[in-house]
Amino acid sequence: MPTTDMTTAERLAYFKDLSDSSHGASPAFFMTDSGVYLLAKETQRPCEAVRFQLSWFRVEMTRAGSGSSARYSFTYAPIESTTLSVGPRDGRVVGSVPPPPKGCAGTLSVVYVGEEITEGDLPDGLNMPGGSLDWSLVTLDAGRALSAVFKPPAGASSC
Repeated sequence: MPTTDMTTAERLAYFKDLSDSSHGASPAFFMTDSGVYLLAKETQRPCEAVRFQLSWFRVEMTRAGSGSSARYSFTYAPIESTTLSVGPRDGRVVGSVPPPPKGCAGTLSVVYVGEEITEGDLPDGLNMPGGSLDWSLVTLDAGRALSAVFKPPAGASSC
């Protein structure tokens, strides 16, 4: 699919409409704690690389309470924003691996198209990962956000 002359709105729609080559309904452009990936169907794969933006935020965590009733408050600080490209081949995008959490600070990674994501676009609260994952997906209200991942520090329970 030709993508060079796409407007910002067209690129956003293109990324949102991509389907996973093996699972059909799963997004083909997605992020995990190890970076951004493309796994598009052959008929949807871009003819050339498509630009997107990626921003990382440090998430300072402060714990209130103890045990299962413990809650955290979160404060965001920008780390870095960059423009990257994905495609035409599948795989992980070079340069998309987030900085690791450190101390009592986790990392929030946000993939988007268009205007830069600001602290005002970020959620008031974050869910801690559950099950076997040590990261969680985050939903942003900003329509230009495509995917977001929160990775808390390993010792979050002592923060």
